[in-house]
Amino acid sequence: MYLPAFKSAVPSHHRQAAPLSFGQSRNIWLNRCLVSASWAALEPRVLHLNNQLLDSGAVNKTRSITFHAIPGLAMFDSALKKFNQGRDTLPHKPGYAGASRLREMAPQMLAPWNPEEHIRLVRWFKALATKLQPAVLVIDPFLSPAHDMVRGSTWKYAVRSTCSLIMGLIPAEPWLAVFWKYPWQVIIFATGFPYPLPWSKLLENIYCVCNGILMLLFQPDIKALMAARSAHGINTRLPVFELYVKNVLHICPSLPEIDLPVKIPANAHFVGPIVLPAPSLSQSNPKLLLWLQKGPTVLVLWKFRAAQDSEASREIEIILGAEIGQDKVRVVNWLEDNPLAILQSGCVNVAVHHEAQTPGLKLLGVYGNKTVAPMVDAEEFGNALLRTMGNETLREKAQAIGKLCQGSGG
Repeated sequence: MYLPAFKSAVPSHHRQAAPLSFGQSRNIWLNRCLVSASWAALEPRVLHLNNQLLDSGAVNKTRSITFHAIPGLAMFDSALKKFNQGRDTLPHKPGYAGASRLREMAPQMLAPWNPEEHIRLVRWFKALATKLQPAVLVIDPFLSPAHDMVRGSTWKYAVRSTCSLIMGLIPAEPWLAVFWKYPWQVIIFATGFPYPLPWSKLLENIYCVCNGILMLLFQPDIKALMAARSAHGINTRLPVFELYVKNVLHICPSLPEIDLPVKIPANAHFVGPIVLPAPSLSQSNPKLLLWLQKGPTVLVLWKFRAAQDSEASREIEIILGAEIGQDKVRVVNWLEDNPLAILQSGCVNVAVHHEAQTPGLKLLGVYGNKTVAPMVDAEEFGNALLRTMGNETLREKAQAIGKLCQGSGG
């Protein structure tokens, strides 16, 4: 049984919806996993993937997927409702300047459901597992209610991550390295410091680590959740505070060569990128391919849809209106084609993305807003873009890492 904690109920017909989770789903289903449970908004996407596998002959009808809708709000949607603010309030300043903001936001993301909702989900997962009697459960690391259920049972389970497992391994590093060696991060929040951690950032990093520890120990919502769990016989640490568990199989879509250096235990498998195969643009959208082939392309890929009549949309029209009119620039609310297919077309010279939770990893490219993060300065970003365009050193490194990932099966 597969329990993916899709962070937000993104409309499921869009191919960008949780591509890593669906990539892992496909691989699991190809190896006889027949049941998936997630939030209802993702059901059409899961069933679409099921039909793709059936049509391709990769599986037969006797191994069709059964979907169970988890009740209530998805993790990210529940956190936003609890936080009572919009997505545009989530970005925070790096380091010390963002610590107080982290203290305010992180508990809502780490414990998105209130105590009653959390316990209700624990019971729901237990009832589902009891009914299905799965041979093994595969669980998202951030789906705390499912972990509370399975850790108090005899069912076998594995944890498959949508991001690096390193943040769960760093606390075990010797000599309190979490304070002085590694840039602090917890789930989706981080300092933005580089690795190796500069000595000039040491005290600031220590402050952020201590700030995070105090938050986890004394934040009222988390204390209330811990009390409710204890009242129902759940006395283990909150699962999101224990991302790595001994004697449990962990599957991580990273590689040691491109991640922070830590001791990797035998039960943690760094397997490289896990993504769905994408049909080529020549098959899915030949018109877009012809447009891309007119010249080197810069792909700017953001995660969320723009709000209707947003200020950003109006500003884009003012700044790029002429280029849009000449079809030199295209701005769409959502890509109809898989971003992987666009990248594999060979026409994309530079990809721009929001990076999010991987500030310390060995990423290739340029930090486009380092002096004003989390905001953007046009001149700084423009210079970063120019430094990246045509940079043969970056291109060679990217190709080397690409070969490494492909060699891992990713």
